[in-house]
Amino acid sequence: MKVGPVRRGGERRIAGFAALGTAAPTVEAKQVEELGLHDPTLDLRDEAVFLLHAAAEVEHSLLVQYLYAAYSLRASGGATAPARLPEWRMQLLQVAREEMCHFISVQNLLRLIGGPLNFEREDFPFRSEIYPFMMTLEPLTIDSVAKYVSAEMPKDLANRARSDTTGDPELAAVRHILDTAQAANGGYAINQVGFLFSRLMDIFSALSEEVFRIDVVGYLARAEDWTIRRPSNESKRFLVLPKLPDNFDAMIDAEKRKVLKAGAQQAIEQIA
Repeated sequence: MKVGPVRRGGERRIAGFAALGTAAPTVEAKQVEELGLHDPTLDLRDEAVFLLHAAAEVEHSLLVQYLYAAYSLRASGGATAPARLPEWRMQLLQVAREEMCHFISVQNLLRLIGGPLNFEREDFPFRSEIYPFMMTLEPLTIDSVAKYVSAEMPKDLANRARSDTTGDPELAAVRHILDTAQAANGGYAINQVGFLFSRLMDIFSALSEEVFRIDVVGYLARAEDWTIRRPSNESKRFLVLPKLPDNFDAMIDAEKRKVLKAGAQQAIEQIA
């Protein structure tokens, strides 16, 4: 399998820590070659399904690891426990919930382009740049946090930290996190998750609107069902499926597909 370095290049945080690509203008054989990660080359729609399946497995794996790490922290650790332990647990649970929203978003995207749903996790011990690191259910430690932070950080930041020769203290700190994570991952470098969604953004930009299915709209998870209330009482609604226009049903099919494509791109952008 020909798989380039694939991971989340957009900015996201894990427990209080710390590119989208450009859209191709037309669907041509050259585009498929440039955007595809699968060997042999697939057409754009099948490549999108392939990468969405990988994204579903990544999100599923991350959410269960975050949940396990969160519940490894006792709500009350006694006199010797760090004072911020309950806050750390709450932050990890929050991130796990956000990963659940990303996971259901990926299922919506699969439905929209007629792909089969995927509720699997990564196959162990399969090693590929599709996945950020080897899935391990483990308590929260410095090593596990380093893996989570490395996977969620922007890819360009990781690249700058690894290539820096100026002695910049912030980049040196990032390099230390990356090195700690790599050592904890059996010596394998951590892949940033965002580049996968950046690649998906490129592919969805290039997909024909004819690929998007109108008949599945009534079966998609809805954004209003996935509002998360943060400890600060701030609500964040995820674009698992952006709200459709009030006149959506009255639109002609071509307009509906245009709306669905734009909504899919918005959802991927938010995940990234």
